[in-house]
Amino acid sequence: AGPSGLTCAYDLVKLGYPAAVFEASPQPGGQLWSAIPKYRLPNDVLAADIKDIVDMGIELKLNSPVNGKNGLEALKKQGYEAIYLAIGAQKSRSLPIPGVDLPGVLLALDFLKDVNQGKKVDIGDKVVVIGGGNVAMDVARTARRLGASEVTAVCLESAEEMPAHPWEIEEAVEEEVKVMNSWGPNEIVGKDGSVAGVAFKKCTSVFDSEGRFSPTFDENVTTSVDSDMVIIAIGQATDLSVLPEKTDIKTTRG
Repeated sequence: AGPSGLTCAYDLVKLGYPAAVFEASPQPGGQLWSAIPKYRLPNDVLAADIKDIVDMGIELKLNSPVNGKNGLEALKKQGYEAIYLAIGAQKSRSLPIPGVDLPGVLLALDFLKDVNQGKKVDIGDKVVVIGGGNVAMDVARTARRLGASEVTAVCLESAEEMPAHPWEIEEAVEEEVKVMNSWGPNEIVGKDGSVAGVAFKKCTSVFDSEGRFSPTFDENVTTSVDSDMVIIAIGQATDLSVLPEKTDIKTTRG
């Protein structure tokens, strides 16, 4: 019941088809509800939009994960003739570097979800955010608003290549987020069992001659940033566990 699923149901109902939306969580809205900071999208605004869509006649089934015995085949047996998968990219990607398992290392979506759900988040004093996209900027600004005295966002891309929208970067900088461009994480450094900092190596290019993601580094040019919390915000992936082990459904890289 995120933007894609609700939009699909909305369009189907407008065309005269009955539509049911199955949502694993107790709240519709997907990442708009769980991960977008409330200073960007207030709850009441989102709730009103969702209500308008559902009130068109959509059957909304919350707390209804589609998996196991209640998987796709079960839905077909219940009479659903067409199934639209709108599961989104709800898993944060991690990093294959030493130190990612240290206490104080978090994944972006987990962090944002905890904040949005009102859970107590013990924010560090010096926070390093790894990533240069819009989610990284959301994480950095949220960390500042929670009381971190220093927040540094470090990314592979140059300032011109950063995937975050320019205004997102500008607003983060206005909130005293420091942005370090063209650095790749080499190791999350620990001390006494906790995060103490992050070691970086210089990123000389992010993409190859054909525009594919293929970063290269100068291993001789390094730096480090002291921190007591690291939040990894390098992108998201799709959880395909909704699909049965044996399926004719084809998936692509992405």
